[in-house]
Amino acid sequence: MTHRSPLLALALLAALPACATIDADPAVDSETHAIDCPPWQCGVNAATINELPLGELHLVPGQNTGELSAWSARIVDFVAPPDAPEGPRGYTLRVIDGRFSAHKDDLVLRGPELIGSRITIDDEANDTTVEMIIHDYSEMPSWTTPVYNIPRYVLVSYEEELDRYHPVCQDAEDPADGTAWSVLVSGERYSWEEKTITQPAGEARGWFNVACKDNALYKMKFMGYEPEPQGQARYITSPAQRQAALKMLTADYCGTGTSFTETGTPLHWVNDRGWSDNGNPPTSTVEALWSKDGALCLDTPRLGAEQLAEIEAECASVGRVLRSCAGFTDYYDWMSETPLCPSLP
Repeated sequence: MTHRSPLLALALLAALPACATIDADPAVDSETHAIDCPPWQCGVNAATINELPLGELHLVPGQNTGELSAWSARIVDFVAPPDAPEGPRGYTLRVIDGRFSAHKDDLVLRGPELIGSRITIDDEANDTTVEMIIHDYSEMPSWTTPVYNIPRYVLVSYEEELDRYHPVCQDAEDPADGTAWSVLVSGERYSWEEKTITQPAGEARGWFNVACKDNALYKMKFMGYEPEPQGQARYITSPAQRQAALKMLTADYCGTGTSFTETGTPLHWVNDRGWSDNGNPPTSTVEALWSKDGALCLDTPRLGAEQLAEIEAECASVGRVLRSCAGFTDYYDWMSETPLCPSLP
């Protein structure tokens, strides 16, 4: 079940000059794109960790936040929905268990109660202030065994110069038609360029990332790989294990930050402990085994054998040689396979 704000008629800027409109029921929940091969089984990987210019946000004004990056910003104001108990002002915004919550004395607002809330963001890197609105809320089952529900949001931001609202996330599968869901990943900081964890859980308090649907951080959350797990003891992971997931999802074979993939490429994965597995495709070929430093071995790259020469050259630039995975017996965090699935549209 989803919940929507009253902003149904606002124009949205798409990723390209064409515009879309927030309609009453955008088709963003459909997960099936090919018969017998939905992305939640065959997997859809991501070429970047997070495509948002404002992907990394800090919650606590005045707190020592560490160095701001080109994609980080601070939240400087929060206004609850107009019908909030005791009025919209005076609430403190937090991210707890992967969801927004607003607190005022003994009052707590969560989930659909926050639809219509306004979050003001100070983007120092670009010398601008952005207003972001919580437009929609839903929950979706994780990709783990057993499953648990993960909160998702549709966020829109206001562009003052054009007097228009546009989605914070675009649907990568249909960017001209609909907005995409996002999830919150809190307590850790990342480098987009290097595809690494720069501040692990416990060292990045107050920080959270807005991860768009089908990006690597979004998938990691549904895979049970997040720095602050939602009460599931079996899903506790180390920074090294989470970084290995980033390398695997983005095809950073050599550990240099260079991604050898394209968004939407089918991929099957399974972790070393067996509880994060996105299905068992009828036929597949082993691609690679992974650690926090990239691929430990490589057979057939997900975009085809014609990539091998380019990958070998990239790895050679940092003194690495990737051997075949046949007979590999060392420890690994992930195994990736290329499924023989119908092509995504």
